[in-house]
Amino acid sequence: MSDLWESNAVESGAAFQEEVSRIVESAETLIRDSLGATDVVLIPRGSSKHGDVHLLRQSAFSELEETATRFLDDYLIHRATGASVPIAKTMPHSVDQRQGRDQVICRILLDDDYGVCGSLAVRLPAGDAATGPSSARLDAISAMVSTMLKSVTTSFELEIELIAAQRRSARLEIQTRTDPLTGAQTLGAFEREVRKRLHDSAEACALILFEVENLRSINDLFGYQFGNTYLGLVAGALSAALPDTAIVGRLGGDQFGALVELPEHYNSYLGDVLSRCRDSILRSTATLGRPNLGRTSGGAAVYPNDAANYDTLFELAEGALFVSKRSARGLPTVFAPGIDPRPNPREITRSFKAALAANQIRPYFQPVYNLLTGECAGFEVLARWEDPERGVLMPDDFIPILNDPENAERLTQKLTGTALKALADLGPHRARNLTIAINVTSFDLMNREFAFELQSHLSEVEWLSWSQIIIEVTEKIMLGAAEGQVFRTLEELRRRGARVALDDFGTGYGGLRHLSGWPVDILKIDRHFIGRMLDSDIDRAIVESILHLSEHSDLTVIAEGIETPAQLRALQSMNCAKGQGHLFAAALPASGLADSLESIDFDALNSRDSW
Repeated sequence: MSDLWESNAVESGAAFQEEVSRIVESAETLIRDSLGATDVVLIPRGSSKHGDVHLLRQSAFSELEETATRFLDDYLIHRATGASVPIAKTMPHSVDQRQGRDQVICRILLDDDYGVCGSLAVRLPAGDAATGPSSARLDAISAMVSTMLKSVTTSFELEIELIAAQRRSARLEIQTRTDPLTGAQTLGAFEREVRKRLHDSAEACALILFEVENLRSINDLFGYQFGNTYLGLVAGALSAALPDTAIVGRLGGDQFGALVELPEHYNSYLGDVLSRCRDSILRSTATLGRPNLGRTSGGAAVYPNDAANYDTLFELAEGALFVSKRSARGLPTVFAPGIDPRPNPREITRSFKAALAANQIRPYFQPVYNLLTGECAGFEVLARWEDPERGVLMPDDFIPILNDPENAERLTQKLTGTALKALADLGPHRARNLTIAINVTSFDLMNREFAFELQSHLSEVEWLSWSQIIIEVTEKIMLGAAEGQVFRTLEELRRRGARVALDDFGTGYGGLRHLSGWPVDILKIDRHFIGRMLDSDIDRAIVESILHLSEHSDLTVIAEGIETPAQLRALQSMNCAKGQGHLFAAALPASGLADSLESIDFDALNSRDSW
């Protein structure tokens, strides 16, 4: 596009030069014929806005041209300094080495606004130069030539300005259509082009959505400049892996989209495209030399087989992406009828606030038991959405909502307030020593008022204390700088008496570094290690190492995801203090809290071979 504008400007300049040359030639001929001039030279001058126009003359630079040019330069210099200078001058000119036979009249060509259009040098016989008719005719011709030069110069200026405006407009259009960070199309441009492609063609196309995993954590761990470089590599890898006809766009912070044309028999072809994209991203991001990069989830839906319009196609692709994100390996998923009954993220987001106001999103409580005595030590609060049409939705079903700070904080406050009231309903005699673990997000901890808001909830029940509160955070939340707002909020909560639990320990980025530098009281061993420790020596060694670490520190350990009596026995043999899991109880509504306070009979559990 830049070459096109340059070409247009060059063509306009050439046309301008040609038109000026025509005016000069015509004026010189007219003066020569009407005044009987021996020689005529007209030196045009471009406007001050675009600089002087240097007209290429066919003949060699003559003495008369030097005279006209020098007169023009002198006039411009004196005018610029404010000195008074005449616009015409008559001087003798030698002919055959004799002085005084001819005379040269030099005249500055001015337009109606006293703009300088050029200079004119006319050589006349001495006797004709001073006559009234010759002088009058020269004045008239000069005025006419000035008008013509002004007209063509103004036209050229307007044309150049139009070209410049078109160039600026094209540049702005490109900027609005292109994401400056990745070079992919923006969401709006992507949507417009995809809609147009679907409208204009009945050929099969696949709408593919990709989401970069853990982008926020990567930004926190390595910095936003690194994150921007990472996203640029992901976008480049996608474009390189897709056909040249594909439309590629960046749809959000960590999400990309592509529309790919499909052949007649496209099933294996689409699978190959998804695999190529995934492999290309992994290879490209490996050059950054950092761990756990290049992981993406992908979902696709096919036009017109799955949907005949963009909106429905996008929702189906989002649903497939959602399934991909839930899978253990994050493999790309192609939409198929009945692939997943869960609503897509757009539907969830639209109905979230109404559901929260209607108390459809409620706290459920998973008991945590002392693995030595069997007594209930407390509860972890988990969110459940009791939707009248879709049934009970798990947190993973509405995780996209938590990407919005307002929604995340509103959910935390709602669950916290309701959970503390449910605990209070048990009464001080049964609940005074029970703990309540609250899962919080980074948005909650970035809120400077979070500790005061939690204090407000506690103040509603006289006998509830800060020592009963456990704040559960993931390693991802702790990726920011120590002494930052998240750190300060956790320190404030601990100062008031709450304890901090590091959830899913061993699965994040920071590892043991957080234990020495951050306020942590409790380690929760991720269910992944508990589920595999009986079959994997490495996973068992990890569990044993965490428990050994706790014995030589003030850290408490809670094992998550205990599913079988064999897992329970193994943890008891390792002196694990506390645990939770479906072996004891699934997450319960508030109505089941009282029953969960009964102690667990471990002997009875261990004797049940059906487990």
